[in-house]
Amino acid sequence: MLIELEGHPDNAVPSFLGGFAVCSLASDNPASGFSYTRVAVKPELSFVTLVPDLKLSTEVARGLLPKEVPFRHAIENAQRTARIAAAFCTGDYESLRGLFVDHLHQPFRQVLIPGFNSILAAAREAGALGSFLSGAGSCLMALTLDDVEEVFLRHAGGGEYG
Repeated sequence: MLIELEGHPDNAVPSFLGGFAVCSLASDNPASGFSYTRVAVKPELSFVTLVPDLKLSTEVARGLLPKEVPFRHAIENAQRTARIAAAFCTGDYESLRGLFVDHLHQPFRQVLIPGFNSILAAAREAGALGSFLSGAGSCLMALTLDDVEEVFLRHAGGGEYG
């Protein structure tokens, strides 16, 4: 019911279960439903969210995506996704560093968010394990084991991010 109401299983399942959760169709037959894996997130890992004072349409953000992507980019994203899931499942958060490089949606959607690249770079410079666009946007996320106050601090005080 929740998946039907929200419309996106990859949003609904983690929101409902908490922790780190991934889901997919249980088989190639959509009628068989979804399966998921959930693990608790250790308290030493913090998620920092920068919420710009701007709203983006998911439809517009989807419209920016290419119809085809290079095979190499698809493989690299799938490899990093698997490594991210493994890091959460093992609790080896330090191994997340450098894994949030994306070729499938961020390069195309970044034009919708002023200062996108400099904000993500500032989070990494402040010690974040990684930083990325959350879904279609407009929120930007960072993961850190260090000082939460430092991550995104430079951009939190003004402009679109007040």
